[in-house]
Amino acid sequence: MLGNVSIVHTFNATTEGIPYAFSNLVMGSDGSIYGVATNGTPATMAWFFRVDSAGTFTKLMEFTAAWLGDVPAALVISPSGVIYGTLNNGGANLTGIIYKYIPGGQMTTLYT
Repeated sequence: MLGNVSIVHTFNATTEGIPYAFSNLVMGSDGSIYGVATNGTPATMAWFFRVDSAGTFTKLMEFTAAWLGDVPAALVISPSGVIYGTLNNGGANLTGIIYKYIPGGQMTTLYT
């Protein structure tokens, strides 16, 4: 049986940049889809985003030069709804970071 495919968001090059690398997407307990995209600019190397059930796109966090992270890797979601992810090439030793995001909360670095 084949299902229906629909576009939930089209990236706007003017307001969002042109992403060229993505993490996988995860669905949060709130019904929103979460992901990370990289656009390769020095000012904003990557961003963590949400697309809610109405299709509204929101940048939740911009990984800037202060985070020094780019090239997103896989996201995972815990049974409690916490989202964990990694970025390559960032952190204190420029070898990557591990972060967590609590939906409705804030982004926290767990390890650099």
